[in-house]
Amino acid sequence: MKRKEKELYWTGQISEYRESGETLVQWCERKDIKLHTMKYWLRKQSPVSKKSQETAWVSCLVEEPSSETTLTLKIKMWKLR
Repeated sequence: MKRKEKELYWTGQISEYRESGETLVQWCERKDIKLHTMKYWLRKQSPVSKKSQETAWVSCLVEEPSSETTLTLKIKMWKLR
């Protein structure tokens, strides 16, 4: 099965599980699907995991080098829009 086919298959399985009203354990036992496999696909297709793959770039101002060999990096927290 190709990667895209697997993703579509598991998207369908996840939808079926969520619509069933059963617990994950009950649903997996009834469908004869390994619990850890289902948990893997739930994590893989989670919107949180997809969002965490985004890259954010920041600018960095380098001041005059000093005689020290230490580099200090200060990060100010902000919200990404």
